[in-house]
Amino acid sequence: MEVGQLESRMNAKDYMHLQSIFVDCSGKPRSLARTEFIHLAWRSADRGSKQEYGLLFDSVVVTQKRSSLLHGSDEVKKEGHVDWGALCSFLLEETWRKLNQTKDFSVPLWKPRRTLTCPHRDSVQKVLYLQSSDQYLTVSKGGKVVLWQEVDLSVLSTCRLQNSTVASRDLWVTDVVLLQNVQKIAVSFTCEEVCFYDLRSKQDFPCKYKLQGLRFAPWCLDYWMDPCDADQAVLIIGDTGGQVIHITYFF
Repeated sequence: MEVGQLESRMNAKDYMHLQSIFVDCSGKPRSLARTEFIHLAWRSADRGSKQEYGLLFDSVVVTQKRSSLLHGSDEVKKEGHVDWGALCSFLLEETWRKLNQTKDFSVPLWKPRRTLTCPHRDSVQKVLYLQSSDQYLTVSKGGKVVLWQEVDLSVLSTCRLQNSTVASRDLWVTDVVLLQNVQKIAVSFTCEEVCFYDLRSKQDFPCKYKLQGLRFAPWCLDYWMDPCDADQAVLIIGDTGGQVIHITYFF
């Protein structure tokens, strides 16, 4: 039987009861011998057997002796006695040990490293996960879009976003957000536009409509959809002029 089994069943109220047995009638702290500790602890707490409290006492004594040897403590303690401080030190040490064990067991098992061939030739502005198709979508500064398979990150398709306002060589993507309820992406450009592209196309992503006439270049985007009503959504745009634009959609 392990001490941990008793600890896992004890709550804050039980520990308050344990603390009270280390105080005498005059309110002064005291230490307890094994027999006295077992009797008082078993009687005051709402759970645990005498055998478990005996094991707890022995564990505290062993930890107390080991700590004194390791730290060269000159503090004189009654042989075979424990006080509230010694019990707390033991419980803290046990908690720390268990946390370290948990960390050891929770280390992820990484797969062997692989080098992926990436079609992008300039900085990637956004990485999106498309939950509906279990794919990843990346968009670069120059407007190249790459679809990746979720499992092995193999490239499924590539295309370049088209914007009739500027030449392809002058295209500069600043941000991208996924409009999951309508299967589109909103892409902001330095040409002071936000374009909306349809993800349902098999060949490329055609631009369905644009938001033009912005005073400054849109620099960052965010999108929120009402989880209870997919027909209501909000697009937030932050621009280079320090403005925040709020657009409410009713699909």
